[in-house]
Amino acid sequence: MGNLGFFRSIILPPPLPSLLSIFLVMGFYSISDALCLLLFRERSTLLLSASVFVTTIALFASCLHVVAVLAGVQILPLRVIARCIVVLGLGGTVVGIRHLVQSVPGKWHAVLGASFTDKAIWIIC
Repeated sequence: MGNLGFFRSIILPPPLPSLLSIFLVMGFYSISDALCLLLFRERSTLLLSASVFVTTIALFASCLHVVAVLAGVQILPLRVIARCIVVLGLGGTVVGIRHLVQSVPGKWHAVLGASFTDKAIWIIC
């Protein structure tokens, strides 16, 4: 029973973990969107955006794995990195909602007129 205080200090109450995970994914999406613009110099298709997102996650995970194997991982730097990604995700979510509200008819027309694979990728992303 003595260890429960430690777990309560690192585990958040129920609605917050799901929000943090959503914002973490959106942060990685913001990073992958910036990387896609840097690499391809234009707005990408859904397939290209999804592949760059998966590549971004894989590169981040592999870098984290190398650091963990070579140097050992301290909790504080991981929390700082995760918080930075969450802030990026929060900003990206706010900007994305603003763009979606401003261009709802154009977005839905583009999605409904897309091919089946583009629709599936859009729903997944």
